[in-house]
Amino acid sequence: MWEKENKHIGIKILLVLLIIILSAVLVLGYRYVKAQEEAQDAELLKVAGEHKQEQTDAKQASYEDMEAAYRQDLNTVATYLPGIVCWGDVTTAGSAGGVSYPDRLQELINENIVDKYDFRSTLENPEELTRVDWKTYTVEIPVVNMGSGEENSETVLGRNGAVPYVVSEEFTIPADTESVPIKFTSENGKTVAPLTQGDVGVNNVVIAGVEGKISIDLESLQHTSRNYYYFSRLYPGTETTVEKGTEIITSASNLYRDYIPVIFIGTYDRDYSTVEELISYQKAIIDHQIANKDRYLILGPYYLKNHWDHGHYDLDRFETALLQEYGDHFVNVRKYFFSDALSDAGLSPTAQDTRDIKNDLIPSSLRSAAEDAELNATGYRILGQLVYNRMDKLGYFTEVKDELGITALEKLEKQTGK
Repeated sequence: MWEKENKHIGIKILLVLLIIILSAVLVLGYRYVKAQEEAQDAELLKVAGEHKQEQTDAKQASYEDMEAAYRQDLNTVATYLPGIVCWGDVTTAGSAGGVSYPDRLQELINENIVDKYDFRSTLENPEELTRVDWKTYTVEIPVVNMGSGEENSETVLGRNGAVPYVVSEEFTIPADTESVPIKFTSENGKTVAPLTQGDVGVNNVVIAGVEGKISIDLESLQHTSRNYYYFSRLYPGTETTVEKGTEIITSASNLYRDYIPVIFIGTYDRDYSTVEELISYQKAIIDHQIANKDRYLILGPYYLKNHWDHGHYDLDRFETALLQEYGDHFVNVRKYFFSDALSDAGLSPTAQDTRDIKNDLIPSSLRSAAEDAELNATGYRILGQLVYNRMDKLGYFTEVKDELGITALEKLEKQTGK
């Protein structure tokens, strides 16, 4: 009996031990499996993390490449076509209706370059670049109108800074901001008359280190043959005596010097008698540039006020000399208005137009008045087109169009007929 009970106890103990051992095995097995799963999960997470990082790195590289490509586009524009500056008198400033050839030139540059620029189309796989506002990737090519009034060449060159204005009589700048009379001429001693039809590149000026403004007494224009000018410093300072011959530094003298210049001067010159002097004025503006000195246009005058007043109106020798000097950089505006201008404007010549052309005058249909040097809105628009076409022919837009993908777009449009 006792032995039987001991036997049962032994079996129970053995079963308990087996259960403990089995439980331990199961626990260890579970822990092993769990550890394996965790290790696999960790490996998967590591692989996923590496893959995600690779995607992030690739996307980051794509964004960096995109920004580098955009900077290259901007650099090409800044180098070859940062802007166009049109220097001249009222024939550049434009008509009373607010139309000028620089306005039309700006429209054409916008239509053919600026508005056609699609930065996204120049990239590979741009759809991979999410959250990009493509509208912000643009370029600007400004056309600056620096024409003003019935100004002679010296007045234009003084605003430009190529041949600066200089003080012609000593005067004193007071310590306060009171206006004082000032007299000045061109550096070459010629008469100048800025500000008669607005401030275009004159103010603010710097005279003997003092910054201020030059103003004109408009009543003097109506009652005398002489313009009266005044200078006032911007801020109180030390009384300064300004000697005769001191240079007047205009605001425009250091502006637009890397732009492509279009020069249209000579209409209102009364002091020169040779085309060589006119050429010297044009070259002074070109030489004043610090970049793009080989990229410029010279627009030939189609009307010389002083020659007309003296009953002598022969521009042939001027145009011959300008063509010899500048080649394709010279645009014979007068000959164009005598030939293709009316048809380009969509106009049929009137009897008066025919008489005008016979008498070496711009057709009345393109002028603002019968005996006026100024063009009307139609005349200025076709002149702007003429300037654009010549600049395009000379290749002034080529590098920019190539870099910005516009040349390829134009070829595609030509092939597809769109």
